[in-house]
Amino acid sequence: GNERGRLAAMIVAVAVSLAALGTILGGWAVLTREIAVNYLGTAPAEASLELPGGADPALVQRVRELAAVAEADAREVVLARVRVADDWRPLLLFVADDFTDLRLNTFRPIAGAWPPPTGTLLLERSAVSMAEADMGDSLLLQLPRGEPQSVPVRGLVHDPGLAPAWQERSVYAYATRATLAALGGDPTLHELRVVFRPAPADIAAVERAAESLGRWLIAEGHPVHEIRVPPPRQHPHQRQMVTILILMLSFAALALVLSSVLVANSLAAMLARQIREIGVMKTLGARSAQLAAMYLALVGAIGLASVAVALPLGALGARAMSTAIAAMLNFDRTDPGVPAWVFAAQALAGLAVPLAIAAIPIARAARISVRAALDSHGVAPASLRPWVARLPAAARCLLRRRARSALTIGLLATAGAMFMMSLAVARAWERNLDKIHESRHYDVEVRFGAAEPTTSVAWTREVAGVREVEAWGYSPAAIARPDQLDVVRTYPDRRHGSFAVLAPPADTTMIDFPLLAGRW
Repeated sequence: GNERGRLAAMIVAVAVSLAALGTILGGWAVLTREIAVNYLGTAPAEASLELPGGADPALVQRVRELAAVAEADAREVVLARVRVADDWRPLLLFVADDFTDLRLNTFRPIAGAWPPPTGTLLLERSAVSMAEADMGDSLLLQLPRGEPQSVPVRGLVHDPGLAPAWQERSVYAYATRATLAALGGDPTLHELRVVFRPAPADIAAVERAAESLGRWLIAEGHPVHEIRVPPPRQHPHQRQMVTILILMLSFAALALVLSSVLVANSLAAMLARQIREIGVMKTLGARSAQLAAMYLALVGAIGLASVAVALPLGALGARAMSTAIAAMLNFDRTDPGVPAWVFAAQALAGLAVPLAIAAIPIARAARISVRAALDSHGVAPASLRPWVARLPAAARCLLRRRARSALTIGLLATAGAMFMMSLAVARAWERNLDKIHESRHYDVEVRFGAAEPTTSVAWTREVAGVREVEAWGYSPAAIARPDQLDVVRTYPDRRHGSFAVLAPPADTTMIDFPLLAGRW
């Protein structure tokens, strides 16, 4: 009865850790595949060239006919703001000329009008909660240097090429060029988005192709202000997702090692009770290899039983996990199936890891001599060395079965390390968030358009409730490249990967960054 209970506990321990490993590994496989399918399904542009004079249909067609260009399209992105309750929130307005002929950075309708009638907007589905509005409602929208205007929402779209709106704390909306003009904005499409032929191997190749196209445009009389190149074939939040999955996978792998040490420890206790039986079997002619194979078969059976329990649990967990994270990152699962290699890896781990760790006590027990096995008397003082026999009983037990004690200590150490690591990761994350508040000593940041900062500071100090004000400089920027066009590695939303220069006063009291080198 006791042995059956031990065997059941070993199976449960390995099965639980193996199911956790299958959940994370299966979730990894599904999520990395599906985020790529969703993002690449939007036909993301490999580069966007900012043309001050705009990209009219004739120019776009000429670019499409170039041998080095596989596809081209013209777009515009306007940073506006929208009224939500008593607050104003950022709104990115994505403008296209013809919604029925989107070539790059596409998005698909999920409800309402398509294309949107002039004077109306479409909302990205992840922005509904941020805008606190849905199809049929109206948004109070304000363009740069414009007056607030009420614009009806006539439909919803899904754009998996963008980071989720709730994470960016912004609203995503879509409109035609005619709508932008009706709202008082400049209807010119300044962004020329392109995909090159043949497909560039890396981001450096994209930059070279984009610069070559930029020089051709300049020679044709179309100045290029800036080239934007996002990381090729990669969703804006893909790296963050993979980093978190790696962290979770490491914990799952440690859990499997921990459960395998528990199996080895339990097996060592079983072998200690059966040591005389081992001696009898050796007396009757059993060889060490035969005894080791017998106990390894037992561990293999435990592994097989654990695998049989863990495989369906891991598949269910992987589906649940991928569903939750896909919803959080605003992409759809086109295929929820877990790849076969995940089950193979899970089964291999469930057999190999317990066998590898249990081989230590099994090898020790199988190599014992007949005399030592038959002469085993547990922890009787007479069987111990003189200096050991004089120790307390607990210490004698620890030193009597040193291999078993090592396994026990390893079990406790692995569990303790996992616990401490989880606490350390959680504390490090909280500490990094605390640094934001420790280094920044202001409550609100306001960016003006054409207003003079010195004038703004003067009257802002007179506002009730304002204790301190500073005027800062701010400008989007690019790394200088002599005799080359400016290239920034940013996505079409102009935020992820963007580069900006901040210019606080030399005696600022609003920030207190840790000085790592040099001087302030």
